[in-house]
Amino acid sequence: MNDTISTTELYSILDMTPVSENIMLSGKHGIGKSQILTEYYSSKGCKVVPLFLGQMSDPGDLLGLPSRD
Repeated sequence: MNDTISTTELYSILDMTPVSENIMLSGKHGIGKSQILTEYYSSKGCKVVPLFLGQMSDPGDLLGLPSRD
């Protein structure tokens, strides 16, 4: 099964995805996944916060800590 898509196809998907949704791309290290998303959303005036799952050692790094609000 080949789940590879082109950058053009990715942009089309991103155009249909609400900016309030999180995006997760998977692929080989160093191919520009974070750069593509950062440039795409920055060009639309959105704040981008990349999270690198391979660098996280605790579930709280991804999910955050509980709040009593």
